[in-house]
Amino acid sequence: MSNKQSLREQYLAVAGAKTKEVEIPEWGKTVTIQQLDATALIDKKISDGEDREASARDIIASVVDPETSAAVFTNEDIPAILKFQLAGFVRLISAIHEFNGVGKVAEIKKNSKPTRSLRSVGN
Repeated sequence: MSNKQSLREQYLAVAGAKTKEVEIPEWGKTVTIQQLDATALIDKKISDGEDREASARDIIASVVDPETSAAVFTNEDIPAILKFQLAGFVRLISAIHEFNGVGKVAEIKKNSKPTRSLRSVGN
């Protein structure tokens, strides 16, 4: 039996969330955030009507314990998260969005040139 991993196994092996340390000087803390996975992103898009709690849910999904990768916050923490000092809150949300490429899809679409459809080729 070969020790060589199948392509599927290779893809699944790299599917784990990446983490990043973010300095929040306003809090005097270093926060560990993780990239969201596809399920979290889909659930977020479904549940967001971009209400005032959307950014708090981003923080809940992203901030993890650097030792265990366990989530630090829960949905019960939303009221407390919304009371975080604004400059640190904005810095953290910005880092989470940048780390996860939020906004890049819209930017790519905006900068893409329209292509001719197959229907218009024969007309």
